[in-house]
Amino acid sequence: MRLHLHLLPLQVWMYLLLHLHLRKWIHPHHPHHDSPSSHDLLGDISLESDGGDDEAEGGADALLDSASASLDLLEISSDEESSEEEATEETPSIDLLMTPDSLGEDSEVIEGSEDVEESEDAEQPEEEEESIHAGADIRTLDEVDQIPGDKLEGSLHEVESSTQTVDGEIVDQNVTGLLTINNPSDKDRLWDIDIFLNELKATDVDDGHMPLQELEAGSDHTLDYSVSGPVMLSVRERFDTKPDRNQEMSTSAVCTDVAQEITLELEVENVGPVDLNDVVVTREIPSQMTITSERDDYNVSKNNLTWTVGTLSPGGKRTLPLNADLVTEVIDEVSAGKTSATYNADATLSGMSIVELDAFCRGFSYMDVDEDERPDNWRCQAVFENRSSFAVDLVKLQVKQAGSNNLLFDITDVEKDVHPDGRWESEIVVVPATEEPNFNQELGFTVIPRVTHSTEGSIDLEQYVIKVLEANVSKTYSTEILRTYREANVTAEISIKNTGSATINLMRLTEDVPGIFNSPDTEQVACTIDGNELVSDQFRIEVREGVTLEETSLSPDGSGHTMLLTIGTKGPIGLEPGQEMTISYPLVAPDPTPDNDVVAAPLRSDFSAERYGPVATRLLDEIPSIRVIHKRRKFSTGKEVFPAGGAGRYEVLIMFQNRSDSALQDLMIHDIVPSDFEIKGYNIRSDSGVKEAEMEKADDENGIKVSWHIPVIEKDERIEVIYELVGDAGAEYKVSDAQEFHGATFGDELDVDLPPAEPEKEVEEDTEEEESVEEDTGDVGDETSSEDESEDEAESDDEGEAESDDDESEDENDGGSEDEAESDDDSSDDSEDGDDATMDAALAQITGGDSEESEETAEEEPAEAQPTDSDSQVCPICSSENAPGANVCSTCSFDFE
Repeated sequence: MRLHLHLLPLQVWMYLLLHLHLRKWIHPHHPHHDSPSSHDLLGDISLESDGGDDEAEGGADALLDSASASLDLLEISSDEESSEEEATEETPSIDLLMTPDSLGEDSEVIEGSEDVEESEDAEQPEEEEESIHAGADIRTLDEVDQIPGDKLEGSLHEVESSTQTVDGEIVDQNVTGLLTINNPSDKDRLWDIDIFLNELKATDVDDGHMPLQELEAGSDHTLDYSVSGPVMLSVRERFDTKPDRNQEMSTSAVCTDVAQEITLELEVENVGPVDLNDVVVTREIPSQMTITSERDDYNVSKNNLTWTVGTLSPGGKRTLPLNADLVTEVIDEVSAGKTSATYNADATLSGMSIVELDAFCRGFSYMDVDEDERPDNWRCQAVFENRSSFAVDLVKLQVKQAGSNNLLFDITDVEKDVHPDGRWESEIVVVPATEEPNFNQELGFTVIPRVTHSTEGSIDLEQYVIKVLEANVSKTYSTEILRTYREANVTAEISIKNTGSATINLMRLTEDVPGIFNSPDTEQVACTIDGNELVSDQFRIEVREGVTLEETSLSPDGSGHTMLLTIGTKGPIGLEPGQEMTISYPLVAPDPTPDNDVVAAPLRSDFSAERYGPVATRLLDEIPSIRVIHKRRKFSTGKEVFPAGGAGRYEVLIMFQNRSDSALQDLMIHDIVPSDFEIKGYNIRSDSGVKEAEMEKADDENGIKVSWHIPVIEKDERIEVIYELVGDAGAEYKVSDAQEFHGATFGDELDVDLPPAEPEKEVEEDTEEEESVEEDTGDVGDETSSEDESEDEAESDDEGEAESDDDESEDENDGGSEDEAESDDDSSDDSEDGDDATMDAALAQITGGDSEESEETAEEEPAEAQPTDSDSQVCPICSSENAPGANVCSTCSFDFE
């Protein structure tokens, strides 16, 4: 019985066709084998059956089972699945789940088919990528420019503008990029343009594939992007203001008008992967700097240095050393000048590049088919005609005969380019066929791309700032004058004020301590900055025997010492501009001798801003000195009460004479007015004229205490205070109560004698009481007055001799007075008698020696002033000796109480 195939259901024919396709996939090693026909597929199935309908039915079932198994191996669409489900309902005998029982022996073949299908799926992305890649190579510009015709122009251009530190580190970077696709033709359009980029990570470009639909003739397409991170050129600069130390480089300078030798070194390094071209370094030269070295690879013009480096290969480095002179006459910071560098590169800074660039233009491809001389042979040739102004690259040609997978032409890249309006022909291939051959042709071509990558860069270095060292250094002593043979405590203070623009971080002081002082106690040295004390670890003190700086004004009391202070031993001091450092310590002068005249104490200060930087040395503008004076205090005081015109009216005269070697300060003359008397008026006279002083009154148990304050009484000056007393007529007063002298006090000596005061005009005395006193004084002219005047002259001679020799001791001065007294007045050899005679003469000159009280006083005082034994009382005011048990000083009337 014959099986009628046309009676088979539609689903069965579909299964047969799928099985036919499956067999073609299972045998990939026969790519050129002809596709099997339906007769081959059914090969072993006999179309004639002797077994009747049952046999035919069994053969059909077997065929359906095999087709069902093949169907399960394929991934069919949802539509096919739905159709399959419908067929299953109609033919439930077919096992669409393809269980092992249903597949039987064919299960192994099916598993092999699954592996083939998976490998085919894995290759699909590559086929998809090839479908959008034209595959044209990016050629060099020299090669492309030799090809006639327009090209598809693509460029990546990046511009860098950055700032680097002097060590070449990036401080600020700004890189902009521009992608440009240009159609240079003046007539032809481009379409289906594909741009493929790689190395995008340093850019803000997100996608490496940029399709462009079309580009008209003469137009372009641009895309801006930014770049960050990569560096091609590193520029460095080394500046050293103290090159002779060969240590760490420094950038400070000393304030001076003398040129300082410095060194400057410029360096460029290619840190990128490509050559850098046209590298040029320029540097500003400030007015304070002069380049002294000479080389051929740079030039200086208009305060600008230009160094032409040229080309730097990857990793290449070039260095330019320079010598210069620097003059910093002012304390202001000096800008060392800006250094800049420029370069070009035939690559992008980011590393991004165009790896493929393709586009379609007008092009016509076809097949020439000619029948050969022999029948059933056809001569076939592929032809491409370029109908545009562009040069075209044929990148792929595949030609198949219709109904066959055999490739007639399979060309991946045509060696020759097709010029504008040019033609390309393939080789002729003879194809045997009984009928006219029909071909499926796939031709890939693209306009030849012309791609450029470029970078231009400009780099600025941070400028060096030269800071200038300067400071004001001073040294003072708490006192400049020492008195002989008196121990004195003196405080030395050193002040260093930073007046420059550089921070002082290290300092060394060399100080002379004169021999008049003991060695300084290093434990008592205090160092502060703006009142904040430095820790002891920050400075080191060393004391050496003998002075170092001073050569002339030395002390005979000792060799002195040199104190070395190093400040900043543990770390930088940090004395900022405007801050002041103070160093103080005590000194002791144990026993200054008169042989010391003027003793100088110089100091040298060396300081720097950097450990190995320039050192500024400053000496004192004003060297402190110690003066030793040999002076003794001498004075005379006295008081007299004498009658004035009218009953109950008396005048009081209080005298104080400074016979010391210098002026005295704060003279206070005291007196007590008995309660039975009243002061009517007073005046103060001096050798230099009338003096003004307020009279202060205060209650006292013995009456009214009055005092006058004289700020300064100069050397050899005599002060007289005269005031009038009026007794109470209704009381029994005693004038002798007012005779008691209550003394005078004074302060320190003036270290420097004041210039003599200008004489003041004498004020005319208008009061009648003063006139009567003058008349009474003028009427006295007896022998006592003459003797007193002679004694006064002797006193003047004594004082003149004392003035002529200020350096003599007190005993010597007293001896001179005795000699004068012997020659003029035949007085005693005793020095105290000479002092008494001087005081008597002074009193006689004032009073005239005419009153009874004065005569009695003159008679009593010599007797009281006679020195006796060692038990005599010494007056604390005038230092005169008085008889034992005396209540009042016979010279100045001081009350011993």
